[in-house]
Amino acid sequence: MFWRELTLIGTTHSDIFLLTLGKLVEKGILKPRDVKVYYFTREKDRSPWTKASEIKVYENGTIEGWPDIDEVVVHLF
Repeated sequence: MFWRELTLIGTTHSDIFLLTLGKLVEKGILKPRDVKVYYFTREKDRSPWTKASEIKVYENGTIEGWPDIDEVVVHLF
């Protein structure tokens, strides 16, 4: 299979995107080194700048904790 370099940027409050990436890594379709996941935050009233934090993707498809996921899920449902 031919792969080309591709950058995909997605924004979401759903964990489905991350779970899908994890499943693709788990099955060996993607390698963790080929996937970069970042979480963007901005502290209200403290800084006008947005902070990017990398979320690790491991060989077994697990993804390091996604900040604020519990709060997001509560607001969605």
